[in-house]
Amino acid sequence: MYKFLIIPFFIGLFLVGCSDYSSNSSSYGSSSSSSSSSSYGSSVSTQEMTACTYAQIEIENKLKSPSSAEHQACRYNTYTSLGNDKYVVESYVDAENAYGATVRTDYKCTVTLTGSDVYYINCSIL
Repeated sequence: MYKFLIIPFFIGLFLVGCSDYSSNSSSYGSSSSSSSSSSYGSSVSTQEMTACTYAQIEIENKLKSPSSAEHQACRYNTYTSLGNDKYVVESYVDAENAYGATVRTDYKCTVTLTGSDVYYINCSIL
């Protein structure tokens, strides 16, 4: 008798939990009113995605253990457009240091896109 009451209870609890999660995630990526920078979790333009990729490559070149690098997803980075295909990318990377401990490092890169696979980049560790 209890079996027939417990199973529907857990199914209902699961469905309620899933519906609450999906309603929170739909408002997660609200856009910012500012036109010069992207808000956290918003959609990313092709140029911003390209700038993000180049920034990640440049930062990996500075790491002690680049194979251990785990970057923040590009859609969660902060972008500031400086005009003329120039972007500031702010993000972080989790990677192992010289002692093998995983540490989070914040960085800011200024990326200028000048054409197909040609770019200028200046990164600083924060």
